[in-house]
Amino acid sequence: MARTKNRYRKETIEEAPLQTYRTGIYIRLSNERTESWRNKSQSLETQESLARSFAKEKGLTITKCYIDYEYSGKTFNRPAYLDMMEDIKNGVINCIIIRDLSRLGRNYIEMGRLIDKVFPFMGVRFISINDNLDTLKVLEEKKSFEVEIKNLVNDLYSKDISKKVTASHIQKAKQGYFIAGFAPYGYKLERREGGNRLIIDPIVQPIMVDVFEKLLAGQSINQVTKYLNQQKVAIPMAYRQTGKRYRTEKDTRQWQSANLQRLVLNPAFYGSLIQRRHNKTLTEKDFIQVDDCHEAYITKEEHQTLQKLISERRNIRKQTQPRTTNRYKGLIYVKGQSTQMRRYCRHFSNSKSEYDYYYFMDYLHGS
Repeated sequence: MARTKNRYRKETIEEAPLQTYRTGIYIRLSNERTESWRNKSQSLETQESLARSFAKEKGLTITKCYIDYEYSGKTFNRPAYLDMMEDIKNGVINCIIIRDLSRLGRNYIEMGRLIDKVFPFMGVRFISINDNLDTLKVLEEKKSFEVEIKNLVNDLYSKDISKKVTASHIQKAKQGYFIAGFAPYGYKLERREGGNRLIIDPIVQPIMVDVFEKLLAGQSINQVTKYLNQQKVAIPMAYRQTGKRYRTEKDTRQWQSANLQRLVLNPAFYGSLIQRRHNKTLTEKDFIQVDDCHEAYITKEEHQTLQKLISERRNIRKQTQPRTTNRYKGLIYVKGQSTQMRRYCRHFSNSKSEYDYYYFMDYLHGS
């Protein structure tokens, strides 16, 4: 007779422990609308509150909150987003909660790649609350199609907003408003009805007045650059960051001749604005120039004189064949090496002076 001792014994099965999710909340508010136009449902506080309530309801532990304020969804080059992706790589979080798909981004192709490829590969649970999307659950064909449609709509919406913003910027530029993000050194932005205007910055005004006086008196860009560094004048970036006219002890950044030249040749200093010229996709006919937009440092005639002086000083061309015999040929070597240093010759086209120099491009030789 068959044994029955263990017939009704229940088999013991070890259950796998539930995965613990270290959850990050991602929040984004676009820069494409002003505060007065933004819907309260899209505010940073509302997005965070919604995500935290959802996480509490689902028993998810919030590890970190990532906030991108005034960043467009068209680009993924956003500081908080990049920080979040770095934390995913390092295992800081393995779950992301967002209010809806448009908060993560409005690029149809990149969004599809993230949801379908990147997040699953990295073992990340992705939750979009308003879209009822949770990648922990297998995407049904219908839900997958719905997600694709929403991503496409968000992409198209972003492009439509971009066109409207561009049209608005063009209109403001034609009216003489300053549409760039930062005022050139020597000016500051003043918000007025309709847009931003440039006004002279009284803190650094004496410096720019001094610079133009020296240049128009015949001093070179290099001489004025050296003077600014001797006076320990803070470079434009440092001034923008600290609001201080002169360098701090820890700040070792110095003025560069090329940067100073680019600055003083800006048409803004004689009261004109030439905008959209830094857009590489546009030609000169697409630039927008408006004269007498704001208070000037110099006249247009002085600006033209300055251009001429700078042009004459840099009118140096490389000479393919030196005019004199190289008396040091085969005699000058790189220190500690057997490599000869090459000779180059330059001369001023408006004078008979000539100078030689020797140099060695060490990075070409792996030293």
